[in-house]
Amino acid sequence: MMAVLTSQENNTAVDIAIFVKSYAPDFPNLKRLLNSCAKFNNEKFPIYICVPDEEIEQLRSLEGICDFTAVPESFFKVDFPNEKIHGRSLGYLRQQIVKLSVHHLRVAANYMILDSDAVMIRPFGRSDFLSESGTPYTVLVEDLDQFTAPWYRMYADRRREFLVSIAKRFELSTDHLRTCHGNVLFSAKVLANFEAWCEHEGLTPSKLMEIGPYEFSWYNFFLQSKMPETVIPIEPFVRYLHVKNEYRFLRYQGITINDLARSYVGICLNSNWAHGNVDSYLRRLTRTSIAYKVSKIRNLTERVVNGVVRRLKLSRG
Repeated sequence: MMAVLTSQENNTAVDIAIFVKSYAPDFPNLKRLLNSCAKFNNEKFPIYICVPDEEIEQLRSLEGICDFTAVPESFFKVDFPNEKIHGRSLGYLRQQIVKLSVHHLRVAANYMILDSDAVMIRPFGRSDFLSESGTPYTVLVEDLDQFTAPWYRMYADRRREFLVSIAKRFELSTDHLRTCHGNVLFSAKVLANFEAWCEHEGLTPSKLMEIGPYEFSWYNFFLQSKMPETVIPIEPFVRYLHVKNEYRFLRYQGITINDLARSYVGICLNSNWAHGNVDSYLRRLTRTSIAYKVSKIRNLTERVVNGVVRRLKLSRG
């Protein structure tokens, strides 16, 4: 069943709600995500999906998978940019600003912000995202492995320039920038405080995007600077595969979805490289790759050969 949110509900009794910012071209991915939530959302976190107003009716095509509430983009009364910033499209900028405004829904104390590209891979619940005291875990990583990867370096270097600009607004050290890429928990309280800080600093949504178009880093750096006592750092909830080489490396290592579920609640294949082949890639991850099996045979062969050579040397000595 799909409901449509038309006014603030002012009900923050729920600890966690799932929030997805999407649009029509992403609905096939969104369908996959909702199917996975129907299977693994054991604690029935309410789901809110924000789309452009004119696409609300199209969203009804996903009714029947699980219950969710549609949120028209116009619900968020913020000043969206009216032209590209740093080459980013208006839709890209609007979805970032909407996420930073999600506390205006007033339906939960915390929001699990999921990408349409994500898919949940095991049962998940409150204990995955909140400490026993109810404090949300904060995903904070330096992405050192990505900064060393040749295929990721150009994007990583450009991204770091923006992260440095954001960190400097909070007078944070830029030696070790800890942030995240997405599929994380946002605290409504932190977002409200961030919004108040922006108003005090005279920072409009467009200005935020000009300084650095990375909504999760705005949240994380504000939290580390202004509310450090509430930070409980944790590794990512969802394994994000930014480029195809990361996927290939998983396959070469023999890692399957069952292996990933030991550490993560979900996986996210960036649609910039996965395009419309996500289902195929996910199916391959359900079984061990041939490359991994071959590598095991090769390693075994090398050990046997090396053992024989050592014994021959010892017998001759």
